[in-house]
Amino acid sequence: MAKSPMDTLQLSCIQVAIALLLFTQAKSTTEGTSALLPDEAIPSCVAGERSALLAFRAGLSDPANLLSSWKGDGCCRWKGVYCSNRTSHVVKLDLRGSGYTIDADSRKVLAGNISSSLLGLRHLRYLDLSSNEFDKMQIPEFIGSLHKLTYLDLSMSMFIGRVPPQLGNLSNLQYLNLAYNSDGIYSTDITWLSRLTSVEHLDMTWVNLSTIVHWLPVVNMLPTLKFLRLNSCQLRTSPDSLQLSNLTSLEALLLAGNHMAHFQTR
Repeated sequence: MAKSPMDTLQLSCIQVAIALLLFTQAKSTTEGTSALLPDEAIPSCVAGERSALLAFRAGLSDPANLLSSWKGDGCCRWKGVYCSNRTSHVVKLDLRGSGYTIDADSRKVLAGNISSSLLGLRHLRYLDLSSNEFDKMQIPEFIGSLHKLTYLDLSMSMFIGRVPPQLGNLSNLQYLNLAYNSDGIYSTDITWLSRLTSVEHLDMTWVNLSTIVHWLPVVNMLPTLKFLRLNSCQLRTSPDSLQLSNLTSLEALLLAGNHMAHFQTR
């Protein structure tokens, strides 16, 4: 029996919908990272980025040989390195250590220097250096030049000194964690936070903010903020000055261990 024009139109619509679905799935797959691929499908390594990673490793102390796989040409197969299977560029560097343990000999951490060679990873979106032992080292200012970062975790790694205001250049950042570093980490001016207009998760626990009086107007300029933790930051904000009227996306606010005499919201 011959098909009516309506049947033909419906069939065409179904075929178009199926084609769009397959295209979307294919696009999603090709834009994934090497972590999701079998070994034979892991992308090749960009030579300049391999050199940048090797220069970065050269400045590190690695007593537990966490980076023993960092050899040969295939840097997308190295531990903690993830590449886009569409472009082969390094997009994720996950070098989280084991953190603090009772037995110092069992710690699996990195130490040493964080080389500016990381700037050679121009497509890097995710950087996790948490739970390592960068003792007596300041957070490098150059990290603020990794403009494509959406995720940055530098927590529990024994950083000291001033939090670099250059981090405010990371306008694409959605997650920032600077918590639980040494007692010597501080910031005397947090206006740089107001430039993190995409940030959703912000944790600065233990960062000394004792000289900051008007911190909330800065935080109030972060329209996408959902999680804010400023525990044990030595905040001493005066009474009646804490108003959260602009933080319409905020879901969690943690301020334990500070010295505020009064707190109110509206």
